[in-house]
Amino acid sequence: MNIGLKFCFLMACLVYPAGVDETVPNNGGDEPEKAILAAAESYVIAYNSRDAEKLAQLWAEKATYVVPETGEKLVGREAIRQMFTKMFADSASGQLVVTVEAIRFVTSDVAVETGKTQVVQTDGNVSSSSYSAIHVKQNDQWLLDSIHDIESVPVETAVSPLAELEWMVGQWLDKSDTSTVETDCQWTKNNSFLTRTFRVSAPEGDEFEGTQLIGWDPIAGHIRSWVFDSDGGYSEGVWRQKGESWVVESSGFNADGQLVKSIQVFLPQDANTFSWQSFGRQIGDEVLPNIDEILVIRK
Repeated sequence: MNIGLKFCFLMACLVYPAGVDETVPNNGGDEPEKAILAAAESYVIAYNSRDAEKLAQLWAEKATYVVPETGEKLVGREAIRQMFTKMFADSASGQLVVTVEAIRFVTSDVAVETGKTQVVQTDGNVSSSSYSAIHVKQNDQWLLDSIHDIESVPVETAVSPLAELEWMVGQWLDKSDTSTVETDCQWTKNNSFLTRTFRVSAPEGDEFEGTQLIGWDPIAGHIRSWVFDSDGGYSEGVWRQKGESWVVESSGFNADGQLVKSIQVFLPQDANTFSWQSFGRQIGDEVLPNIDEILVIRK
């Protein structure tokens, strides 16, 4: 399947066909869930009509999406509209079968939806995916803000997936004039997970700590991580290997309920050094500057 067509199918992970189970668990009440389902129904109609303009209107003005196969980041409704326009011109579309597993309301204006989808082609080929979507309520309308998606692979084809991150195990130090970052990464029992604890300290005495848990998701078929920080924020990340680098696309919420997003790139240099950088950083509506490549040294 070409990249453009797969992108379209992965976008369609966010929609619901007729007959979807309406007992999906949520903690936001019936009316917000119905509003999201109604918006999703409009998405289905627009997609099946190959109407890129109507599809784009269902995304937030500043929505972002990273194409899994290429790492290309689409920013804004117009960029997403252009992608759909090109895709519909170049490719045929398949039939969607979507299973929504949960809709969780983080705040009254932010909801996280998770589920699975299958795309059935006219030749009988089936593409399966899992997804996590973030919806935001703007001007009394629920819109798509971002998604994480991954094409599923059979679990038995993945051989010791976390072994690829063995180089992270140990104690690490990144020190500059403005801050010192200390990280300790260790295996859990049976090497089932990696735990990374970190502490950021500054000369004026401010400290920031957190814990990251890294594991293999056997349902989605990829590495996933969760971060919890000392300020009360949390985030979830999806790990993908691009050549020698590891790209982590993460999103979550700070203690104030603001959406937090970033893309991080880890690149091992040798047994005692790796580089780290971050871009696509955002808190709420504020876009933060990129963090240029930093070298981290083993203690």
